[in-house]
Amino acid sequence: TVRWCSVSPEEEIKCNRLSSVIQSTTTISNKYNLTCILGSDEFNCMKLINEKQADLMNLDVGLAYYGSSLYSLRPIAVENYAISNAPNARNLYYYAVMVKPISISIDPTNLRGKEICSAGAGTAEGWVMPVGTLISDLRAIPVTQCNSVVQNLIRYLGDSCIPNSLSEIFNPFGDNTQEVCRLCYNTGLSDWCGSLDRYSGNQGALRCLREHTENFESKYKPVVAFLRDQEVELASGDGFPKENYELLCPSKMPKQFINGSTTCFLLSISGMWTANISSSAVCNWGKIPSRMIMTSLIQNDVTVYTDFLELLVQNFGPSGTSVSSFNLFSSAGYTTVNGNNATHHLMFSDHTKNIYIPPVTETETYYRWIDPSFKKALEKLESCPLPTLGWCVIDEFEMSKCQRMSSAFSAKRIQPEMFCLQANSTIDCMKLIKDGYADMVTLEAGDLYIAGKYFDLVPIVSENYGNGPFYYAVAIVEKVNPGLLISNWRHRRTCHSGVGKAAGWIIPLNTVLDTRQVIVLDGHLVHAFGELISRACIPGILNKAYDHTGTNSLNLCELCTGGNADRCRRDNLELYYGDAGAFRCLIEGADIAFARHTTVHTNTGGRLVLKTCILHNFNLKNNATIS
Repeated sequence: TVRWCSVSPEEEIKCNRLSSVIQSTTTISNKYNLTCILGSDEFNCMKLINEKQADLMNLDVGLAYYGSSLYSLRPIAVENYAISNAPNARNLYYYAVMVKPISISIDPTNLRGKEICSAGAGTAEGWVMPVGTLISDLRAIPVTQCNSVVQNLIRYLGDSCIPNSLSEIFNPFGDNTQEVCRLCYNTGLSDWCGSLDRYSGNQGALRCLREHTENFESKYKPVVAFLRDQEVELASGDGFPKENYELLCPSKMPKQFINGSTTCFLLSISGMWTANISSSAVCNWGKIPSRMIMTSLIQNDVTVYTDFLELLVQNFGPSGTSVSSFNLFSSAGYTTVNGNNATHHLMFSDHTKNIYIPPVTETETYYRWIDPSFKKALEKLESCPLPTLGWCVIDEFEMSKCQRMSSAFSAKRIQPEMFCLQANSTIDCMKLIKDGYADMVTLEAGDLYIAGKYFDLVPIVSENYGNGPFYYAVAIVEKVNPGLLISNWRHRRTCHSGVGKAAGWIIPLNTVLDTRQVIVLDGHLVHAFGELISRACIPGILNKAYDHTGTNSLNLCELCTGGNADRCRRDNLELYYGDAGAFRCLIEGADIAFARHTTVHTNTGGRLVLKTCILHNFNLKNNATIS
């Protein structure tokens, strides 16, 4: 049994009709049965195939990229548009075009604030080719946010209809606003701005352009539609007035004149940005590899599917033996009960004349099959003005995580390309950023103050711990120490996340001063703190950056447990560094730990390294809010 995933109710009707015809066609039914699986859209079908609930689907090469990268799909066959019936005749491409009303004067360099209609986000003709060219070649759309084409379009275009631009794949952070969907048809319904919207797809983009343009009461007036060539001719059969429309070209067309019997073309400044509606061969936004029949990448033997497709063409193709009972490449007559549009491109596009099955070695992966020029088109779409980003880390553990993160970003084609630099300290990282050798570093509030005051660095984003971009500084003690108060730390053993850190050092020192537990002479607060407590672990307290005179007390590092030169370092080579380290220090023989309020929860109940700790064994003392 072959399971075909249908991306719409209309396609499901056609698929079920084909399934019934196959049962009465012995040349196929002796070997195969067809089962139809209805997906909610293309992305749901990708997911169903990935989860082995379906076998085959048809995708354009743009959406097939997401099928390959997100759902591990591969092509096994492609649509062939060759008109000739010769066995080796192949036409495996079509063009992306922009269609505009003749009455509107526009060129592709001044689309700012203009309304447009698109076949859909992710599609080759409605997304990859036109938007990539506008961004990278014409520089018409400025890239203000890398890795978010939709956000850049929102800032550049006016209200538009770009179906699926609010879906999770194109809206991973949920911050895309509705400007890119305002012209779509199914307002207020679940399929609004999705694959089933009346203005979705190539024919939908033409409907969007025509109906808003011809409706004098509509406040929206789109100037152009992004779609596939030949769609206007197809739509004209349904009443589309193609004589009122023309093509918008990515560059000025040569000015044509006749010299005797010879037709000459001159490049002229007076050339036009437009061309006749039937001139897609010379006025187009890119050549696109034909649509693909996709299956799971983990399917070792695909011959069962390719043989099935060959039998379909032999029986139901244009020259098929049973084409009178079922026309494989026709989509007419499959309208649903509530449908009010002519149906097109069901299972296969209406332009298909045959199915070409390449050698298996050429279709083992998506990238092995597609043309290199389309790979470049995908790269144009992902253009980012910042070519690289250097992230500064302070120890080998952070370096390892940074490198893994860089590899993960690269696999997802996230821009800019990220590289990792390791410095000896956060202050050294600040210097590298100030000098232009690195770009980013993660800092807590105490270090952030130093970064701003001495290195002119500014914060660009903050961590969120559930209640907003802030946390609390707390003092943590075991319940067996009920007499330990915020005001009596004399001769106590203290653990700190690190010198200079807000929760582990700055707030505790301020608490000592507020409760008047020390007398500070000549500004030597650290010396006074060393005399107040018995022993401590304050990672980094003996570093030159925090001990300029070399007089900080050694007892401030006595509780630290890093080996040899790593002891009391202000990085993860010291086992008691950071909030988790300070808590570990408390468990292993101290009286009080200073860290952020989330520390106890994240280090008890089987999390991280402190598996034997129980949450209710600890008390949180006085706290302060840190933003």
